[in-house]
Amino acid sequence: MRVNMRSFDGSEVAAWEAQGVAAVELTSNSLTRLPAELTSLAPSLKALTVRWNLLTTLPASIGRLRLLQTLDLSFNRLERLPHQLTTLLFLTVLRLSDNELSALPDGMGDLRSLETLHLQYNQLKSLPCSLANIPRLSVLSLAGNPWVPR
Repeated sequence: MRVNMRSFDGSEVAAWEAQGVAAVELTSNSLTRLPAELTSLAPSLKALTVRWNLLTTLPASIGRLRLLQTLDLSFNRLERLPHQLTTLLFLTVLRLSDNELSALPDGMGDLRSLETLHLQYNQLKSLPCSLANIPRLSVLSLAGNPWVPR
């Protein structure tokens, strides 16, 4: 089951949990934080889209969403990512474009299932060497970052 919410207050999550919701879209909700209630969907959630919001950080609890395959956090204000993001071992698509990221967690290479990584239009000046360890990575979008030659 897929849920698309334009107005989200968190009260819906208990019903979603009972229904085994596999995909949640919370686009354009002016969210300033990822709702903690979403971690209760960990047994079934495979896709989470939280585009066009006002997120500046992600909670460490993002690591509880172990079955996630697609995570779209584009068009927010994310400045950093928690290391727990690198524990999402089933992640195949990670969209982080149009944020304020200046660095990525060193353990990004642990995302061995990752095939698509969108990082365009952030503040990245370098990438962790561990990205080279991702065998399935076939799309890496980096345009619009202030690369500094070393």
